[in-house]
Parts: sequence; C-alpha cells; structure tokens
Amino acid sequence: MSNAVLDASALLALLNEETGSEKVERYIPGAIINAVNLSQVIGKLAESEMPAGG
Repeated sequence: MSNAVLDASALLALLNEETGSEKVERYIPGAIINAVNLSQVIGKLAESEMPAGG
C-alpha cells in the first residue's frame, strides 16, 4: 500500500529542490503517481532540458 499519491507539482518541487521539497522527500518511499501527473513531470523536464540523471 502507498503512503502518498504525488501530483506533478510535488514531484517537480522535489526534483528542482524548491522550498518544501524536504516534506515531499519523506513520502517518496512507497509513493505513487498517476500517468497524467507523471507525463506532466516528464514534459516539464523535457522543456527545461534537465539531464536524465538529475
């Protein structure tokens, strides 16, 4: 069972090390994200040309 359901903004905040990302980080183990939110994250990373390794 998951501990949290992530939305795109939460995952992007974590990846971009924004304010509050430490709160999101606590929920990553066991968290889930739906396909729509994941596609939004992938789209934003592609727009920003973020390297695949982070």
